[in-house]
Amino acid sequence: LHRYNIPALYSDPAWTRMRTDHLSTSNCGNQALSLFVFGPVVNDGFGLGYIIKRDCILVAVSHFHGRAAAFATLLEQTLSHLSQLFLHQVPLR
Repeated sequence: LHRYNIPALYSDPAWTRMRTDHLSTSNCGNQALSLFVFGPVVNDGFGLGYIIKRDCILVAVSHFHGRAAAFATLLEQTLSHLSQLFLHQVPLR
């Protein structure tokens, strides 16, 4: 077996924290679908399954402990604001 020196970065606690994906997403490009769910990959994370259509983005949010609806509401508000900024050129406040 070959022996390799493992860089210190990989033994730092920050590496483990950084590698914990609290938001995992996946896109399904099949235009025939109207729903696509993608699960979280950590206990307190969120999963977002989304489909990009010609005139909208369909998103399904999942969470193991019942916080999906609140996240979905905030995501919808954020995307609405972005839409206003980009499509209607609303000036920033």
